[in-house]
Amino acid sequence: MKHLPTLFTQYGIGERPLNEDDVLKIYDDLHITILESSDGVFTFTMLGRTFVALPKRRKGLKRLHSLLHELGHILLMNGKEPSVAFQTLRYCDHDKAEAEAEAIALMALIPKNLIEESAYEFGLTRYGDRLWRERCRLYFLYDI
Repeated sequence: MKHLPTLFTQYGIGERPLNEDDVLKIYDDLHITILESSDGVFTFTMLGRTFVALPKRRKGLKRLHSLLHELGHILLMNGKEPSVAFQTLRYCDHDKAEAEAEAIALMALIPKNLIEESAYEFGLTRYGDRLWRERCRLYFLYDI
């Protein structure tokens, strides 16, 4: 896997808001397969291939956010993968892993320049408003 800043630059993560087509291209380039699950979102690696499972009913902003959050987990993985690994079991600090993956998802959805240049409102839903507030918190706390 390439160095994280190189991937950010290559795919424009943090430079402009990514849409689902952008994310699907990243998944395709990184050979990540999306599977349908009956419930829950998770990432796993089997025999050297990476999979993201998403509920079929997840649509729109929630689907995009989930895809980006799981991409965050994948981009932050280190070292060689065992033949089968559920990524949640790979981390000593589950909360840290979730916070880092969420930060990557929020930076991809809402780039820093949107916060600096405008009073942009992200979505017209409570879910979109929650993502906007969390992204602003990252910006004000860490200037990212």
